[in-house]
Amino acid sequence: YSGDFMAGKIEGSGVFKWPADFAIYEGEVQGGKKHGHGTLYFETIPISYTGEWKDGLRHGKGKLSFDRENVSWYDGEWCEGKKCGMGTLQYVSGNRYEGYWKDDEKCGHGTMYWNTCNEIYCGQWERGLTNGEGEHVWLHGAHLADKEIPGTAVNDNAQFLMCNHYKGEFKDGKRKGQGTFFYATGARYQGEWHDNKKHGMGAFTFEDGTVFEGMFDTDRPQRNDGGAADLGEVVMDAPSMPAIIYIDDLLEEEENPEVTFATVTNILLRYNTELKAVYRFYSAIGRQTTDERSSDDANPNKTFMLNVGQFSHFARDCYIPSKDFPMSRLNMVLLTAKTDQKGIKEGTHNPQSLVLFREFVEGLVRIAHYQFHALPALERRVHHLINQCVLPHATKRTFDDITIEYRSEEVQGFLKEHELAFKKLYCYVVKKSLPPPEEDETVPDLVLMNEYAYSITGRDLTDLLQESSGIDTFMSLRMALTQMVHVNFPTPEDKNAEPPTPLPQPLPEILELDEEGEEVIPPEPPEVYDDDYHVVFTELVYAEFVEVLCFIAHKWLQNKLKAEYRHELEEHERMLEMEDMDEMPEVTEEDAEPAKIELKPTTFMDALNEYLLVKLFPYCPEEAGLRERYPQPEPEPEPVDETAEHTDDDDLLESSR
Repeated sequence: YSGDFMAGKIEGSGVFKWPADFAIYEGEVQGGKKHGHGTLYFETIPISYTGEWKDGLRHGKGKLSFDRENVSWYDGEWCEGKKCGMGTLQYVSGNRYEGYWKDDEKCGHGTMYWNTCNEIYCGQWERGLTNGEGEHVWLHGAHLADKEIPGTAVNDNAQFLMCNHYKGEFKDGKRKGQGTFFYATGARYQGEWHDNKKHGMGAFTFEDGTVFEGMFDTDRPQRNDGGAADLGEVVMDAPSMPAIIYIDDLLEEEENPEVTFATVTNILLRYNTELKAVYRFYSAIGRQTTDERSSDDANPNKTFMLNVGQFSHFARDCYIPSKDFPMSRLNMVLLTAKTDQKGIKEGTHNPQSLVLFREFVEGLVRIAHYQFHALPALERRVHHLINQCVLPHATKRTFDDITIEYRSEEVQGFLKEHELAFKKLYCYVVKKSLPPPEEDETVPDLVLMNEYAYSITGRDLTDLLQESSGIDTFMSLRMALTQMVHVNFPTPEDKNAEPPTPLPQPLPEILELDEEGEEVIPPEPPEVYDDDYHVVFTELVYAEFVEVLCFIAHKWLQNKLKAEYRHELEEHERMLEMEDMDEMPEVTEEDAEPAKIELKPTTFMDALNEYLLVKLFPYCPEEAGLRERYPQPEPEPEPVDETAEHTDDDDLLESSR
């Protein structure tokens, strides 16, 4: 040992050498032992450790390298010489584990990446094996770096390529207990597992939505007589429709439910190819470029799972939402079509909640039933929705420059950065709109509230703007409501193309008959967005709330710049009038050229910074909890008029001060 001593003891910093082991330690020492921060390496073998020590053992944070090229290593927490806590282990093969450890074994939550076979597991571990809840994904030969990992922060929107993946319970490294296996083809099995095989009660959903529910034994479905069966061959006949839909509650209103169900089935079968193309197009939003999504020869196997946020894009592109049937109600209708009711826990309006193709088709049937209920039969409503809304408009909508700028990476990054502020503000509005709690109820906490479980109205939005100084000379209540309508209920850019107008809903006895005895639906009067007071009762979900605030900010800055432009024009005209009256001072030839006055362009980022960060967020009610991060600016001091005439009263005032 060579280094520091204190009171005859090895203390401080120094170097230990063990010639027999060819080992060298350089760093802090205490009581003759490695203690503090230091590095241990060997002259004959490529192993080294740099990090924290305690009483001669690795303890704290440190990195252990197994080769000089830094190919294989462990970087993380240690406890008494063993891996313990959060850490990452990189294998020589390229495989990698990121997660928690205990006594040198994987234990707790962690993610394992197998680069050698392109698989990912994310979930619970115990004794170095998968145990508990987790998700295992097979990536079909694609690079792990190109994939988003389900269940982690990398995959916020739960959109990943539909590879084979299992989500459920594990025991000692194998699938055991309750779980769901999603196949790349779109089929899935949900039920009991044992020793990596389907075993027990379960339900197998085919690609077309057909479902077999029954007993499985070592991956084999069982006949009623107890024998094994091949799925799709013995258990059931070949399906005759694109997706099984469960609409018994809708058929109760029909005179002949069986005939109606058969007719609706035929309509869906007729447009099965088009509906699948629409589903594939919108489920790929955020994953591919527009050119790739609109390509006719796109690989049909590249299928993504649609989510509620993408369904919202589809509905608005087809001009389905209206003030009487907003997106919040569409989400409620869609929820009734979902196979599992997990969406209730996640929040009815959660944009990341997944929608299977079967659920998408049934959701269209239910939407047609409620949106066009004036038509006398369910099959006519479904036919009207598909032919008047979906086929003419889906995948064909174009966007103006303002919408394109709103969807840009810069604006979306701003929304991500201030996401917590939007959520707090929305939850504050929700909490304020809720009825007063009963004596035994507790008031919900803003931090714990699920923003996806509630909706607000246009009146709630205008109340917030009035409380937060969001209404002024450049943004009136009428303008704000108009922006809300234009965002949530868009109209076609082509003025000759009219959006599909929701049919009126008169009582059956009011319907008139034409010469052929057919019922005549009276036309709906045109809507006037700006003056329609019913707009205040229109519901908004969280995603719409954020978008509406952004477009209000853009309109506010646009009005402000226009006012400044008009003021400059008026000043310029006044100067010209003075020049005509010979009241202008003499000017040189250089100043004779009049200044060019232009209207400044309105950008989304300028609008968001000026309206939201400076005008709205700092002046929100204190209960919203935004004042700490967005403090109100200090008032500017009033300018002193130095040209004012000095009086004796000023001297008296100064002496009193």
